[in-house]
Amino acid sequence: MSLDTPTLVRAAINALAAEQAAGTGDHATMPMAQPRKPGKEDLAGMYRLMHLGRVLDDKAPNYLKQAIGWSYHAPSAGHDGIQLALGLSFRPGLDYLFPYYRDMTTCLAAGLTPEEIILNGISKKTDAASGGRHMSNHFAKPAIGIQNVSSLTGNHTQHAAGLGRAVKHYQSRAIVYCSQGESSLSEGYCYEAIVGADKERLPVVFVVQDNGYGISVPKRDQAANEFLCDNFKGLPNLRILKCDGLDVLDSLAAMDEAIAHVASGAGPAMVYATCVRIGSHSNSDKHEWYRDEAELAAAKAADPLPRFRAHCLANGLTEAELKAIETANAAEYDAASTRAIQAPDPEGASIHDFVLPEPWVGERYPDGLHQEKGTPISFITALNQTLKEEFRHNPDTFIWGQDMANKEKGGIFNVSKGMQQEFGEGRVFNAPSPRTSSSARRTASPVSTTRSGSWWRAPSSPTTSGPPPSRSWRPATSTGGPMASSVPTSRSAWHRGATSAAASTTRRTSKPG
Repeated sequence: MSLDTPTLVRAAINALAAEQAAGTGDHATMPMAQPRKPGKEDLAGMYRLMHLGRVLDDKAPNYLKQAIGWSYHAPSAGHDGIQLALGLSFRPGLDYLFPYYRDMTTCLAAGLTPEEIILNGISKKTDAASGGRHMSNHFAKPAIGIQNVSSLTGNHTQHAAGLGRAVKHYQSRAIVYCSQGESSLSEGYCYEAIVGADKERLPVVFVVQDNGYGISVPKRDQAANEFLCDNFKGLPNLRILKCDGLDVLDSLAAMDEAIAHVASGAGPAMVYATCVRIGSHSNSDKHEWYRDEAELAAAKAADPLPRFRAHCLANGLTEAELKAIETANAAEYDAASTRAIQAPDPEGASIHDFVLPEPWVGERYPDGLHQEKGTPISFITALNQTLKEEFRHNPDTFIWGQDMANKEKGGIFNVSKGMQQEFGEGRVFNAPSPRTSSSARRTASPVSTTRSGSWWRAPSSPTTSGPPPSRSWRPATSTGGPMASSVPTSRSAWHRGATSAAASTTRRTSKPG
């Protein structure tokens, strides 16, 4: 029997409840962390954040109606439970968080203020994410570890895995959190990142928010499994935890288990939260075209906010106390909105800032040319020797790519020959061809290699020619990914007569906390 629309969400929640009741679900495959038992003050703080997130979410469309801004808004209503749990699990200044475009409540709970949320929405100069450059509803605050991600669906999953690699290499206590919708798991980026994190046992928690849809595409058109996390059950080091994303306490319990698993060094974790999308996918979508009245009513009835409000009333908070929180939130929003609207807009000329860095001028060869004399060597040999010299000089350099290091083979053209033997697998290693830039995230000085110029243009373009150059421009900063790439090119599409495009490494800018 095919599932009609309201049944999609209800069936997922019922299936999850049945698993948990029978003790057969993923909560039961490992001893559970001690569930949190928040007291009255904790509940009040949590309710304040959940309600304030909803106020911001409800008010966001008004800015577009008034021609102020917020041209793109993906509502978070219905994801409140898991988003609050994720945000509260994040440790500002220590951990790293890669949110996706629906993560308003996540970012609020993780440390953004209401004013910072609005500044991003209406693209102001003082926006902490990008100075007004990036698409609205893409919240970030790199100063505390909330990363600026691109608009490519699921693309940041690779960056999270790459940063997890750096966290592990430098033996940091940080945990990397990567948040995304369930339909992003159909992306090749996500598969590569999750499989890679599992293989290397990286300290990454993947948080998947399943609302049943990828825009208008129902989940049944994405995969055969009811829960898309089950597609990854064969990975031996990945801890998968399913939770009720409508319930903040169940979501917190799942997050705690995931954190314990990752902190133990056993590998990454995936928290798969069943949510409900109360509104349309975004302000450019009309969900009435593909969701019937019964489903829309069921989605509204499953709203996590009144559910948590009732829980607070049953556990010590009074109606008067909750009303006071709601009144204070309304006043806080009004004040934040007034300040944000009055904030300066970006100058038009600033669009040219952070496009290219200032060129480095060497003392010995200021014009980039030399007058040295000696025995000529091949270009490949010169590249190989230069890389080795830099790797000896700078221990924070890394190189990876397809066919980079396997016994005596060192790259397609032997540019990296002998490097893994000298510098070890931790610094010189293989990677799937589209994943060449996944780790270059303000952590070290990587050099990536691509098989040929045609790969730069085609399968690897979403991770090479797009995101790396924008990592300085998009967040309006001069400390983007310190990465150099080597791209073999030729007159043909592949290898005939290939020459190699050389690139030197750059100095490390920072290590993970």
